[in-house]
Amino acid sequence: MITLIASIVLSAVSLFDGITTARFLKNPEYEEQNFLLGKRPSKLRIYGEGGLIIAGEIAIGFALSHVSILGYLIAVGFGFQSFVHVRNGIRNLKIPV
Repeated sequence: MITLIASIVLSAVSLFDGITTARFLKNPEYEEQNFLLGKRPSKLRIYGEGGLIIAGEIAIGFALSHVSILGYLIAVGFGFQSFVHVRNGIRNLKIPV
């Protein structure tokens, strides 16, 4: 159950980060820092590839969460990742477009 909640939160905040990333990339002076997406990714790449990466992480998390202690560790990892996405999204909003 905790992995499900952490997965839902991670999905939502990573979408927030993606939306704010697409927004700040309108400014030609700024580049994306995520090496997986490249310096100037398209919106399709931000949402498509970014969404697939998060979906893959969640799928692996659910596959491994049947081991009790591992399930809690995965939820903690998703929680930390959610924090990072929120922090990055807020930073993105501060960038002028």
